[in-house]
Formats: sequence, structure tokens, C-alpha cells
Amino acid sequence: MTARGTTTWRVATIRSILSNEKYTGNAALQGACTVDFLTKSIKLHQRKVAQYYVTGCYEPFNDPEVWDQVQYELATG
Repeated sequence: MTARGTTTWRVATIRSILSNEKYTGNAALQGACTVDFLTKSIKLHQRKVAQYYVTGCYEPFNDPEVWDQVQYELATG
């Protein structure tokens, strides 16, 4: 069952889950930044702030080898 309560998963949702680095136990921080606090507009990272990649901050859901293979399959289609 999906978060919206349906039984049909959208392709974009599955791709988002498969490409989320948090399932490896790691996290990419500051991938987006708030450009205007009043309107709360957000832009994807455009080298305005430093990005960080933190390893070992979560219990991994899968092995790094499986993660690498999935990322390869997503990239090559």
C-alpha cells in the first residue's frame, strides 16, 4: 500500500525510493537551499552553499554492492 492508501505504485515514486542514498545508511546534506525565507522558495543546490556526504548515520537497508548495481541499472535503463 502506498502513502496515499492506493495499491498502485507510480514509476516516479519507485525511482525516488531506489535512488535515495539514505537506504545505504548515508545522507547527502544541503542538496537544496532556501533562497527566500519570506516566500520559502527553495532551489536545488547551485554551489551557493557547501554540500556534505555523511556516512554511517543510519542503519543500512541494503548492501553497498546492491546499491551500486541498482544505481547502474537506473542509469543505463
